[in-house]
Amino acid sequence: MDEVRSNPNRAVRVAFVSDSMPERNGVGAYYADLIAQLDPREFDSRFRCPGGDIRGGLHFPLPGDATQQVYLPSPRSFVRTMKDLRPDVVVSATPGPFGMLGARWARKLGARLIFGFHTDYAGVTDLYQRSVLKVLSRGYFRVVDRMLFK
Repeated sequence: MDEVRSNPNRAVRVAFVSDSMPERNGVGAYYADLIAQLDPREFDSRFRCPGGDIRGGLHFPLPGDATQQVYLPSPRSFVRTMKDLRPDVVVSATPGPFGMLGARWARKLGARLIFGFHTDYAGVTDLYQRSVLKVLSRGYFRVVDRMLFK
């Protein structure tokens, strides 16, 4: 951020990182709309999400909703896009693989990190009722909470 302060004419580089595709749901649409509203002279904003410029990786159906996918990005492709942008700010919009990699790389690159979780993810796990998926997903969100809010 010191570079931004010392050069007020340079646009602030912002990486919006989300596990949601822009056209798939409200979170993705919200950030795509937000980026479209930012003045490009002031913000160099990029959306890092499934279906964007991060190639490779794996995907599998979201438990409970086979119409949606969980994407595991290619770490090499993700790192390349983050290093190319060199963001001053990383906005992590979701606590999935993309959001967690974004948080990790914000720290590695010395960027400011903003969390923008818009869903009660732990509450969503109640949909699994008494299944092993509920136990696993609750455990995952406990780990994520500890990591992100430490």
